[in-house]
Amino acid sequence: MNYRTEKNDRRRRRKALAFTTLITIGMLAAFAYATGLTDELPALFKDAPETEVVADGPVARV
Repeated sequence: MNYRTEKNDRRRRRKALAFTTLITIGMLAAFAYATGLTDELPALFKDAPETEVVADGPVARV
């Protein structure tokens, strides 16, 4: 296999990987939409724990 053939092969593999990734993400998104999981998404972020604010207080010195 010469250099140009190997270079084209690598390019084809990268394109195939990108295409496969897009198809997979699209199918997952379609599944989530079809099953109604996208309706529950805002509630998921609402239930996330809030960060706790710790009041500044005295610091012990050593």
